[in-house]
Amino acid sequence: MTEKVKLSTHKKNLVSIFVVGILVGALLHSTFGDSFLNAPGNNEGESVVESIEDNERNTKVSDEDFVDVSRMNEEERIINFENEKTVNEYTNDYELILLELRAEWCPYCKELEGRLSGVTKEIENLVVLQIDIDDFPKEANDFGVMSTPTLVLYHKGELSGRLLGALPNEEIIEWIKENY
Repeated sequence: MTEKVKLSTHKKNLVSIFVVGILVGALLHSTFGDSFLNAPGNNEGESVVESIEDNERNTKVSDEDFVDVSRMNEEERIINFENEKTVNEYTNDYELILLELRAEWCPYCKELEGRLSGVTKEIENLVVLQIDIDDFPKEANDFGVMSTPTLVLYHKGELSGRLLGALPNEEIIEWIKENY
């Protein structure tokens, strides 16, 4: 008799776990559609690594190919992504570009936004591309953003590093200098 009770309880637990799994899957599907099923990448099913490898194959061959930012002030070198060009085009247009994947509702992103001109003032060839993950979820998915702000550094069209959080400017500047 005790074996039947144990087996019955075990079956109930398995059924409960299965039902919870179905409910979580339905919630994810209603929130994100089918995008949560695909690996993050530029194309359906493409991984971040494949996306990075594709970007590396399209890198610039000479320094003359990059946009000259020497006449731009630190505020002009902070660009809001508006989907006029792809992120890949931006990373190939500028020698040193920092992608700031952010959200309007994120207090750390707002705090960092106020300090970014200090970073671009310190690193004269740096361009910052601000990407709102709510307005551009595909780009957030492409870079596997799990928290904001996420900083992604490209140097000469190649991925150089990732950093999470709104660290002090000195630490961000040091990280950028170490990674290019």
